[in-house]
Amino acid sequence: MKKLFGQLFFNKTSILSFVILLPIHFYLAKISGIFAFSDGSATIWPSSGIFLAAMMLLGPKVWLPIFVSDWIAGEALYYHSLPVSFSIAAIDTVEVIGVSLVVLHFVKRTDPFVRIASTLRYFLLLAPIPALTAGLTITTLCLFGVSNWDAFWSGYRGWLCGVLTGEFVITPFILCVWHSINQYFGQN
Repeated sequence: MKKLFGQLFFNKTSILSFVILLPIHFYLAKISGIFAFSDGSATIWPSSGIFLAAMMLLGPKVWLPIFVSDWIAGEALYYHSLPVSFSIAAIDTVEVIGVSLVVLHFVKRTDPFVRIASTLRYFLLLAPIPALTAGLTITTLCLFGVSNWDAFWSGYRGWLCGVLTGEFVITPFILCVWHSINQYFGQN
């Protein structure tokens, strides 16, 4: 039991991931907030793409650093309410875990962009889970009074657009660069 606890919570990968992900997510969230629309939605949320790439490359060991990074950034920058920032971080973490598991199960590789069929599967499998979690997120924000129910659909569209854009643009970029570097240094 102690070994399982160490593998899931405190290991070299998760500690290093936390040290790297927290400042990157914090500053990307701050920059995205600067360019956000009046309803608070952003056209791209790069952190979702970075979190998905980290989960696909490093595996489930990085779930806790993703959660804690998202929780700290949400609390410090946006929500200023522990229950709200905790709930949003939990939803975002479940989304990244779900998407990475689905993609890795059906694509069966950490580099889905070497074949056209794998690339198409990646993009097709990506959308359903963020569509669900965007609804959960906006519902949570409305229930806690952070957002108005009147603005539910515009908030939903904005949140979904930001997350999907991050996962459609940033994740493929990181995965392609990662695998190109590995191939280059692996052959020499």
